[in-house]
Amino acid sequence: MLPPRDCGVVTGIAAMRTCACASSLRSPLSSGSPAFSPRSRLLCPDCWSGWRRTFFVLPAPHGDILAKWLDARLDRYETAWERAVDRVLARCKAELEGRLVKVVETAAPPATSANGKRWLHLLTWPMAGCALARALCDVAAGHERKLGKLAGLTLKELPAHSLRPRTLLRLLQACDGAFHVVEESGAAGAVRIRDGYRQPAAATAAGTALSA
Repeated sequence: MLPPRDCGVVTGIAAMRTCACASSLRSPLSSGSPAFSPRSRLLCPDCWSGWRRTFFVLPAPHGDILAKWLDARLDRYETAWERAVDRVLARCKAELEGRLVKVVETAAPPATSANGKRWLHLLTWPMAGCALARALCDVAAGHERKLGKLAGLTLKELPAHSLRPRTLLRLLQACDGAFHVVEESGAAGAVRIRDGYRQPAAATAAGTALSA
């Protein structure tokens, strides 16, 4: 059985390879690449195939269990992330809300609709490069000791790429005083800052300090 941290590494690699296969992409890494490393080596198609057969292909009637393993692992991570969100909201909602508002203000593209609203569309999973997800991870890390165990895992054992869009949507909906959220917009939902929203002074100060 893999330790939690190693499970996170395997989950990340499996997720990247799964997404690459789904979009008919080949990894740009090769054994001669400057970015080549023991971990990135698993992203090479030939290396990944052998590694997958070794660890995830079982005798009949089980066969290839990678998809089931990945889904089960992500379900456990999602439960932990949901608890992390609940505890962060209970302990430092103003700070987190301030960070999220700043992200939407910065990242939302210029208004293109007739009503002049600026919507930020959430990325699909895995949410690589999602500034909202990064803001949640940063605030949670700053209060790690207060969060305690999350479904048997610590925050450090939760890979950032394991956060799913629906958990992030639930967080944004909990900050309903600041955000208007539409789940059906785009591939994973969209968010904008509510008209007339004014950040609390504490949240503004926290956002300024974190961005300094």
